[in-house]
Formats: sequence, structure tokens, C-alpha cells
Amino acid sequence: MVQFEMDQLKHPYVFSELLAVHQNESPDDPIKVYWVKDGQVYILDPNKLAEAQNNTNPHKRDEIDEIRIRPNFKVSDKRKLALASLGTLTDDSRISSLRRFLEGWYLSYFTPESARVLQPTGAHRHLSRYGEDLANYFHYLEREHPAKSRAIMESIAKKIPGLNKIDTIKTEDNRLPLRFYEEGFETPFYAPQMSDGTLKLIAYLALLEDPEPFPFICIEEPENMIYPKLLEIFAKELRDASARENGSQFLLTTHQPYFIDAFLPEEVWILEKGSDGFVKIHRASDDPLVVNLVKEGIPLGSLWYSDYFDKRMS
Repeated sequence: MVQFEMDQLKHPYVFSELLAVHQNESPDDPIKVYWVKDGQVYILDPNKLAEAQNNTNPHKRDEIDEIRIRPNFKVSDKRKLALASLGTLTDDSRISSLRRFLEGWYLSYFTPESARVLQPTGAHRHLSRYGEDLANYFHYLEREHPAKSRAIMESIAKKIPGLNKIDTIKTEDNRLPLRFYEEGFETPFYAPQMSDGTLKLIAYLALLEDPEPFPFICIEEPENMIYPKLLEIFAKELRDASARENGSQFLLTTHQPYFIDAFLPEEVWILEKGSDGFVKIHRASDDPLVVNLVKEGIPLGSLWYSDYFDKRMS
């Protein structure tokens, strides 16, 4: 639970933050309660949890003193959640794991223009959110995971129609271009010569092959510039990647009905913005009619386009 307030300059800050941690996996197990109040961190008696939640008056310091067990430390920057500090300093493995999970969120903004920029040599452990280090990421795989690297590049090439091979080469001036070998051509093509959609799909497929994947990956409108038929391939790869051991969880936004044809009703969520400014969310599988129509063979994209998800905009 988090409560925000405004300072004298009308800037928001975290006034109250409450974090209850179960010591074991069962919800019936004892809990440890961390409470951040106006920058000060307390460890509370779990029996006083309800009292702490109801105490929102910053001037009642005496009440705070009565319910605390002992002060822990003071947050240096009240504009940031205390979880960032607690996850570093506390010996509680669950808080540390939660902090690492949140810090591992990855938001993709791949742009083909970035991938076309010739990069200096160097190995990058992960692909950046814009994709400008695509060659460096492949170079890292070649250096640290040589056998897996070859399998990954071959697998990606097979999924792109007309593409036979992908590799990197180091130039005399210490640059690292990507080379693409296409059917019917003896000499390779380089990133500036490749289409936007091809570069973008290659970057997405490379992201899914990360040996140390991010726990939570967000991709905004991946369908842009990608040939619609290839979106089905990408959807399958997403499902396979999430099903792996320690696989990532994915959140994608789209305005392309054809893209969601490759998904199941329980995998698709509909967001609708109301006249009050708030967004309502529900899952496609919550509508029995949608579920039954999909069972009859009607794709989700067709149902969306036919106003089964939301009203057509005038």
C-alpha cells in the first residue's frame, strides 16, 4: 500500500508505504511488516498492522512511536519507493527478490534506424531497448555462448523467409556490422540495406533467445512495419519463450486485429477508456460468446473488428 502527498513545491512524494512480507510461502505463516512514514522506516508489530494502515496523519508522531518496534533507517529520497533501499539493505530474501524482479522489467522501443547505425566492437550482455546494439548482442553470444550462438542465429534466419544466414564481422576500423545472407545472392547484405520489418523481427526474436532473460518484458505495438503473416511466427515464439524454465512474462499492446488471431481468448485483455478518464480492463475469455465463437473457428481479430470487444469508433 502506497500513499502519495504533495510537498511545498507541489511535487509528489511517497508519504506512506506499507510492505507486509510472509516469512514462508503459506499466507497463514507469520509476517514481517515494514512501514515507511514520511521518510522514516519502521518495523512494526504485525498485530498493529491495521492501526498503522489507518494512521494517515503526519502530525501524530506520538501514535507512530507507540506502535513501532524499533526504527530502522531513514529514506534519503522520499520521491522513490523505499522498496529500492529495503531490497538492498534488508536480509529478507523475499524483499530482495521482489526488488530484483521490478528492476528487471524491460520496455522495448526497437527502432530500425538505431539498428542500422554501425557500432564499435564490443560485447553487450543484453539487447538495449532501442536495438542499436543488435550486432554487439550477437557478438556477446558468439563470444560467451559460441555453440548456442550458432544455433540461435540459424534458428532466427530460418524464421525469416528468404534469409539463409546471419553473422557479425569485425572491420579494420574496429566496427561491428551485421551481415545477412539472402537466397539468390552470393554477397551479404548489411543492416542499412535490410527492410524495417526484417530488422525489427530479428531484434524481437533475438530478445527472446537471451540466455539470461528479463523476468518481465513489455513491447509496444510490435506489429508496426512487420509483414502481417510473420506476426503469427512471432506470437508462437512468445508463447514458447514464456513456457521455458525461468521464462519471461510478456505484456504487449497492439492495434492490429490480425496479430491477436494467433492468441487464445485467455491471453488477450481489452482496455477501454471511459468518459470519466479511467480505464477498464477485462479478458476476452470473460465473454462466453467470444469463447464459443472462437471454438467455432472464428479468429479473435475478426471478432474484434466486428465489435465483439468494443464499440466501433465513429
